Amino acid sequence: MELWDKYLALSPWRYRRCRCWSDLKGKNWMALLMGHPEFAEVCDWSKLSGPNWAELLAKRPGFANQCNKWNDMDGVDWTWLLQNQPRFADKCDWSKLKGCDWWTLLSRRSQFADKCDWAKLPSKWMGRIVVEHPRFLERCDKRKLRLSGLGRLLLVLLRPDEKGNSRKIDFCHWDAIKVVIHMPKFFDRFKMWERLCPCEWGWLLQVRPELADRCDKWDGLDAIEWVNLLEAQPQFADRCAKWDEFSGSLWRQLICKRPSLAAHCDWTKLNGENWASLLRKQPRFADKCDWAKLDENDWFMLLDERPHFARHCPKEVFDYWRKRGYAWKART
Repeated sequence: MELWDKYLALSPWRYRRCRCWSDLKGKNWMALLMGHPEFAEVCDWSKLSGPNWAELLAKRPGFANQCNKWNDMDGVDWTWLLQNQPRFADKCDWSKLKGCDWWTLLSRRSQFADKCDWAKLPSKWMGRIVVEHPRFLERCDKRKLRLSGLGRLLLVLLRPDEKGNSRKIDFCHWDAIKVVIHMPKFFDRFKMWERLCPCEWGWLLQVRPELADRCDKWDGLDAIEWVNLLEAQPQFADRCAKWDEFSGSLWRQLICKRPSLAAHCDWTKLNGENWASLLRKQPRFADKCDWAKLDENDWFMLLDERPHFARHCPKEVFDYWRKRGYAWKART
Protein backbone atom coordinates (compact mmCIF):
# COMPACT_ATOMS: atom_id res chain seq x y z
CA MET A 1 0.00 0.00 0.00
CA GLU A 2 2.88 2.40 0.68
CA LEU A 3 4.08 2.05 -2.91
CA TRP A 4 0.61 2.78 -4.27
CA ASP A 5 0.31 5.82 -2.07
CA LYS A 6 3.76 7.19 -2.95
CA TYR A 7 3.39 7.00 -6.71
CA LEU A 8 -0.28 7.86 -7.13
CA ALA A 9 -1.49 8.81 -10.58
CA LEU A 10 1.85 8.30 -12.33
CA SER A 11 0.96 5.36 -14.57
CA PRO A 12 -2.56 4.04 -15.19
CA TRP A 13 -1.47 0.45 -15.79
CA ARG A 14 -0.56 0.18 -12.10
CA TYR A 15 -4.16 0.72 -11.12
CA ARG A 16 -5.49 -1.78 -13.59
CA ARG A 17 -3.36 -4.35 -11.76
CA CYS A 18 -4.57 -3.10 -8.37
CA ARG A 19 -6.56 -5.42 -6.08
CA CYS A 20 -6.58 -3.12 -3.06
CA TRP A 21 -9.24 -0.56 -3.98
CA SER A 22 -10.77 -0.77 -0.52
CA ASP A 23 -7.48 0.33 1.02
CA LEU A 24 -7.31 3.60 -0.91
CA LYS A 25 -8.09 6.70 1.14
CA GLY A 26 -9.91 9.82 0.00
CA LYS A 27 -6.69 11.64 -0.90
CA ASN A 28 -5.60 8.61 -2.96
CA TRP A 29 -8.84 8.58 -4.94
CA MET A 30 -8.56 12.32 -5.47
CA ALA A 31 -5.02 12.05 -6.87
CA LEU A 32 -5.94 9.07 -9.06
CA LEU A 33 -9.08 10.64 -10.55
CA MET A 34 -7.36 13.94 -11.27
CA GLY A 35 -4.94 12.11 -13.53
CA HIS A 36 -7.12 9.20 -14.69
CA PRO A 37 -10.87 9.94 -14.59
CA GLU A 38 -11.60 6.58 -16.22
CA PHE A 39 -11.28 4.96 -12.78
CA ALA A 40 -14.43 6.72 -11.55
CA GLU A 41 -16.41 3.51 -12.12
CA VAL A 42 -14.61 1.78 -9.25
CA CYS A 43 -14.37 4.79 -6.90
CA ASP A 44 -15.82 4.75 -3.39
CA TRP A 45 -17.03 8.37 -3.39
CA SER A 46 -17.89 8.30 0.30
CA LYS A 47 -14.20 8.35 1.19
CA LEU A 48 -13.60 11.80 -0.27
CA SER A 49 -13.69 14.62 2.27
CA GLY A 50 -14.71 18.23 1.62
CA PRO A 51 -11.11 19.33 0.92
CA ASN A 52 -10.62 16.29 -1.35
CA TRP A 53 -13.69 17.29 -3.34
CA ALA A 54 -12.50 20.91 -3.67
CA GLU A 55 -9.16 19.73 -5.11
CA LEU A 56 -10.81 17.22 -7.44
CA LEU A 57 -13.57 19.48 -8.77
CA ALA A 58 -11.09 22.30 -9.41
CA LYS A 59 -9.59 20.09 -12.12
CA ARG A 60 -12.45 17.65 -12.88
CA PRO A 61 -15.74 19.59 -12.57
CA GLY A 62 -17.54 16.81 -14.41
CA PHE A 63 -17.69 14.80 -11.18
CA ALA A 64 -19.88 17.40 -9.43
CA ASN A 65 -22.97 15.19 -9.65
CA GLN A 66 -21.21 12.67 -7.38
CA CYS A 67 -20.43 15.22 -4.65
CA ASN A 68 -22.48 15.32 -1.46
CA LYS A 69 -19.88 17.10 0.68
CA TRP A 70 -20.54 20.72 -0.27
CA ASN A 71 -21.28 21.61 3.35
CA ASP A 72 -17.97 20.07 4.47
CA MET A 73 -15.88 22.59 2.51
CA ASP A 74 -14.40 25.46 4.51
CA GLY A 75 -13.38 28.93 3.33
CA VAL A 76 -10.00 27.79 2.01
CA ASP A 77 -11.63 24.97 0.02
CA TRP A 78 -14.22 27.30 -1.52
CA THR A 79 -11.56 29.86 -2.37
CA TRP A 80 -9.51 27.29 -4.27
CA LEU A 81 -12.53 25.80 -6.02
CA LEU A 82 -14.06 29.12 -7.10
CA GLN A 83 -10.73 30.45 -8.34
CA ASN A 84 -10.57 27.51 -10.72
CA GLN A 85 -14.26 26.79 -11.30
CA PRO A 86 -16.46 29.88 -10.70
CA ARG A 87 -19.43 27.91 -12.05
CA PHE A 88 -19.93 26.43 -8.55
CA ALA A 89 -20.66 29.82 -6.93
CA ASP A 90 -24.34 28.95 -6.48
CA LYS A 91 -23.39 26.14 -4.09
CA CYS A 92 -21.06 28.25 -1.93
CA ASP A 93 -21.75 29.20 1.69
CA TRP A 94 -20.17 32.65 1.52
CA SER A 95 -20.24 33.04 5.30
CA LYS A 96 -17.38 30.52 5.54
CA LEU A 97 -14.91 32.81 3.78
CA LYS A 98 -12.64 34.82 6.08
CA GLY A 99 -10.64 37.95 5.32
CA CYS A 100 -7.65 36.12 3.85
CA ASP A 101 -9.98 33.95 1.76
CA TRP A 102 -11.68 37.02 0.27
CA TRP A 103 -8.33 38.60 -0.55
CA THR A 104 -7.16 35.44 -2.33
CA LEU A 105 -10.45 34.96 -4.18
CA LEU A 106 -10.93 38.56 -5.30
CA SER A 107 -7.35 38.70 -6.57
CA ARG A 108 -8.45 36.40 -9.39
CA ARG A 109 -12.22 36.56 -9.35
CA SER A 110 -13.25 40.15 -8.69
CA GLN A 111 -16.77 39.40 -9.96
CA PHE A 112 -17.59 37.96 -6.54
CA ALA A 113 -17.14 41.31 -4.76
CA ASP A 114 -20.92 41.63 -4.36
CA LYS A 115 -20.95 38.44 -2.28
CA CYS A 116 -18.52 39.88 0.28
CA ASP A 117 -19.72 41.39 3.55
CA TRP A 118 -17.28 44.30 3.51
CA ALA A 119 -18.35 45.53 6.94
CA LYS A 120 -16.99 42.36 8.54
CA LEU A 121 -13.60 42.36 6.80
CA PRO A 122 -10.59 43.03 9.07
CA SER A 123 -8.78 46.25 8.19
CA LYS A 124 -5.57 44.60 6.95
CA TRP A 125 -7.44 42.45 4.42
CA MET A 126 -9.43 45.46 3.24
CA GLY A 127 -6.14 47.18 2.48
CA ARG A 128 -4.69 44.23 0.59
CA ILE A 129 -7.81 43.93 -1.54
CA VAL A 130 -7.87 47.66 -2.36
CA VAL A 131 -4.18 47.57 -3.37
CA GLU A 132 -5.03 45.13 -6.14
CA HIS A 133 -8.46 46.60 -6.92
CA PRO A 134 -8.56 50.34 -6.07
CA ARG A 135 -12.14 50.58 -7.30
CA PHE A 136 -13.23 48.66 -4.19
CA LEU A 137 -12.16 51.57 -1.96
CA GLU A 138 -15.71 52.92 -2.02
CA ARG A 139 -17.02 49.66 -0.58
CA CYS A 140 -14.79 49.89 2.50
CA ASP A 141 -15.44 51.40 5.89
CA LYS A 142 -12.88 54.24 5.86
CA ARG A 143 -12.71 54.35 9.65
CA LYS A 144 -11.79 50.68 9.78
CA LEU A 145 -9.39 51.02 6.85
CA ARG A 146 -7.39 53.63 8.80
CA LEU A 147 -6.63 51.03 11.49
CA SER A 148 -3.92 49.42 9.33
CA GLY A 149 -0.77 51.05 8.00
CA LEU A 150 -1.54 49.84 4.49
CA GLY A 151 -5.05 51.26 4.71
CA ARG A 152 -3.78 54.68 5.81
CA LEU A 153 -1.25 54.65 2.99
CA LEU A 154 -3.94 53.86 0.42
CA LEU A 155 -6.15 56.67 1.68
CA VAL A 156 -3.22 59.10 1.35
CA LEU A 157 -2.57 57.99 -2.24
CA LEU A 158 -6.09 57.50 -3.50
CA ARG A 159 -7.66 60.48 -1.76
CA PRO A 160 -5.39 63.50 -2.34
CA ASP A 161 -5.76 66.39 0.10
CA GLU A 162 -7.72 69.42 -0.93
CA LYS A 163 -4.60 71.35 -1.96
CA GLY A 164 -3.51 68.54 -4.27
CA ASN A 165 -0.15 68.05 -2.58
CA SER A 166 1.98 65.25 -4.05
CA ARG A 167 2.96 63.44 -0.85
CA LYS A 168 5.97 61.18 -0.82
CA ILE A 169 5.40 57.61 0.31
CA ASP A 170 7.16 56.99 3.63
CA PHE A 171 5.36 54.17 5.42
CA CYS A 172 6.20 50.67 6.58
CA HIS A 173 8.50 48.91 4.08
CA TRP A 174 6.16 46.10 3.22
CA ASP A 175 3.04 48.25 2.97
CA ALA A 176 4.84 50.57 0.55
CA ILE A 177 6.25 47.65 -1.47
CA LYS A 178 2.78 46.17 -1.90
CA VAL A 179 1.60 49.48 -3.28
CA VAL A 180 4.58 49.78 -5.63
CA ILE A 181 4.00 46.25 -6.97
CA HIS A 182 0.34 46.77 -7.77
CA MET A 183 0.31 50.51 -8.48
CA PRO A 184 3.34 51.37 -10.66
CA LYS A 185 2.03 54.90 -11.24
CA PHE A 186 3.26 55.70 -7.73
CA PHE A 187 6.92 54.69 -8.37
CA ASP A 188 8.11 58.28 -8.41
CA ARG A 189 6.45 59.03 -5.08
CA PHE A 190 8.27 56.23 -3.26
CA LYS A 191 11.32 57.59 -1.41
CA MET A 192 12.51 54.50 0.45
CA TRP A 193 14.48 52.66 -2.25
CA GLU A 194 17.77 52.86 -0.35
CA ARG A 195 16.15 51.36 2.75
CA LEU A 196 15.12 48.14 1.02
CA CYS A 197 17.19 45.10 1.98
CA PRO A 198 18.44 42.52 -0.59
CA CYS A 199 15.63 40.10 0.29
CA GLU A 200 13.02 42.77 -0.39
CA TRP A 201 14.70 43.72 -3.66
CA GLY A 202 14.76 40.08 -4.74
CA TRP A 203 11.06 39.75 -4.12
CA LEU A 204 10.21 43.09 -5.74
CA LEU A 205 12.25 42.50 -8.91
CA GLN A 206 10.50 39.20 -9.56
CA VAL A 207 7.31 41.09 -10.37
CA ARG A 208 8.68 44.54 -11.28
CA PRO A 209 11.87 44.00 -13.34
CA GLU A 210 11.62 47.56 -14.65
CA LEU A 211 12.93 48.72 -11.26
CA ALA A 212 16.33 47.07 -11.79
CA ASP A 213 18.12 50.38 -12.37
CA ARG A 214 17.03 51.58 -8.94
CA CYS A 215 18.47 48.52 -7.15
CA ASP A 216 21.84 48.88 -5.42
CA LYS A 217 21.77 45.60 -3.49
CA TRP A 218 22.60 43.01 -6.18
CA ASP A 219 25.63 41.71 -4.27
CA GLY A 220 23.50 41.16 -1.18
CA LEU A 221 21.20 38.55 -2.73
CA ASP A 222 22.02 35.03 -1.55
CA ALA A 223 21.91 31.87 -3.69
CA ILE A 224 18.27 31.04 -2.91
CA GLU A 225 17.14 34.60 -3.67
CA TRP A 226 19.06 34.55 -6.95
CA VAL A 227 17.46 31.29 -8.05
CA ASN A 228 13.98 32.59 -7.25
CA LEU A 229 14.71 35.81 -9.13
CA LEU A 230 16.23 34.08 -12.18
CA GLU A 231 13.30 31.69 -12.41
CA ALA A 232 11.03 34.69 -12.83
CA GLN A 233 13.40 37.04 -14.66
CA PRO A 234 16.27 35.17 -16.41
CA GLN A 235 17.44 38.38 -18.10
CA PHE A 236 19.25 39.28 -14.86
CA ALA A 237 21.74 36.40 -15.24
CA ASP A 238 24.51 38.79 -16.27
CA ARG A 239 24.22 40.53 -12.89
CA CYS A 240 24.66 37.31 -10.88
CA ALA A 241 28.03 36.62 -9.24
CA LYS A 242 26.86 33.79 -6.97
CA TRP A 243 26.85 30.84 -9.39
CA ASP A 244 29.47 28.99 -7.33
CA GLU A 245 27.19 29.10 -4.28
CA PHE A 246 24.31 27.26 -5.96
CA SER A 247 23.73 23.75 -4.54
CA GLY A 248 22.70 20.77 -6.64
CA SER A 249 19.09 21.20 -5.57
CA LEU A 250 19.11 24.87 -6.56
CA TRP A 251 20.60 24.04 -9.97
CA ARG A 252 17.92 21.41 -10.49
CA GLN A 253 15.20 23.91 -9.55
CA LEU A 254 16.57 26.61 -11.86
CA ILE A 255 17.33 24.50 -14.93
CA CYS A 256 13.97 22.73 -14.79
CA LYS A 257 12.37 26.15 -15.23
CA ARG A 258 15.10 27.96 -17.18
CA PRO A 259 17.14 25.50 -19.30
CA SER A 260 18.66 28.45 -21.15
CA LEU A 261 20.85 29.09 -18.07
CA ALA A 262 22.44 25.62 -18.17
CA ALA A 263 25.72 27.07 -19.47
CA HIS A 264 26.38 28.42 -15.98
CA CYS A 265 25.77 25.08 -14.23
CA ASP A 266 28.33 23.06 -12.31
CA TRP A 267 26.89 19.61 -13.12
CA THR A 268 29.07 17.87 -10.53
CA LYS A 269 26.94 19.35 -7.75
CA LEU A 270 23.83 17.38 -8.75
CA ASN A 271 23.19 14.14 -6.87
CA GLY A 272 21.09 11.19 -8.05
CA GLU A 273 17.81 12.62 -6.82
CA ASN A 274 18.55 15.95 -8.50
CA TRP A 275 19.33 14.20 -11.80
CA ALA A 276 16.19 12.05 -11.72
CA SER A 277 14.04 15.11 -11.11
CA LEU A 278 15.82 17.23 -13.73
CA LEU A 279 15.78 14.62 -16.51
CA ARG A 280 12.08 14.00 -16.04
CA LYS A 281 11.51 17.67 -16.95
CA GLN A 282 14.49 18.32 -19.21
CA PRO A 283 15.72 15.08 -20.84
CA ARG A 284 17.93 17.08 -23.21
CA PHE A 285 20.64 17.20 -20.53
CA ALA A 286 21.15 13.42 -20.35
CA ASP A 287 24.62 13.74 -21.87
CA LYS A 288 25.70 15.71 -18.77
CA CYS A 289 24.51 13.08 -16.31
CA ASP A 290 26.74 10.89 -14.14
CA TRP A 291 24.45 7.84 -14.17
CA ALA A 292 26.37 6.19 -11.34
CA LYS A 293 24.87 8.69 -8.90
CA LEU A 294 21.33 7.32 -9.33
CA ASP A 295 20.15 4.70 -6.82
CA GLU A 296 17.17 2.33 -7.12
CA ASN A 297 14.59 4.94 -6.09
CA ASP A 298 16.05 7.55 -8.42
CA TRP A 299 15.85 5.12 -11.35
CA PHE A 300 12.26 4.24 -10.45
CA MET A 301 11.16 7.88 -10.55
CA LEU A 302 13.07 8.57 -13.77
CA LEU A 303 12.03 5.50 -15.76
CA ASP A 304 8.41 5.88 -14.79
CA GLU A 305 8.26 9.03 -16.91
CA ARG A 306 11.23 8.57 -19.21
CA PRO A 307 11.48 4.83 -19.98
CA HIS A 308 13.83 5.43 -22.91
CA PHE A 309 16.61 6.01 -20.36
CA ALA A 310 16.46 2.31 -19.42
CA ARG A 311 19.51 1.70 -21.59
CA HIS A 312 21.58 3.61 -19.03
CA CYS A 313 20.15 1.73 -16.05
CA PRO A 314 22.33 -0.93 -14.37
CA LYS A 315 20.99 -4.39 -15.18
CA GLU A 316 20.55 -5.40 -11.54
CA VAL A 317 18.45 -2.30 -10.79
CA PHE A 318 16.38 -2.72 -13.95
CA ASP A 319 15.72 -6.40 -13.16
CA TYR A 320 14.84 -5.52 -9.55
CA TRP A 321 11.92 -3.36 -10.67
CA ARG A 322 10.92 -5.62 -13.56
CA LYS A 323 10.43 -8.49 -11.13
CA ARG A 324 8.05 -6.29 -9.18
CA GLY A 325 5.82 -5.76 -12.17
CA TYR A 326 6.97 -2.46 -13.59
CA ALA A 327 6.73 -2.97 -17.33
CA TRP A 328 9.18 -0.50 -18.81
CA LYS A 329 10.58 -1.06 -22.28
CA ALA A 330 13.30 -3.68 -22.46
CA ARG A 331 16.88 -2.52 -22.21
CA THR A 332 18.81 -2.38 -25.45
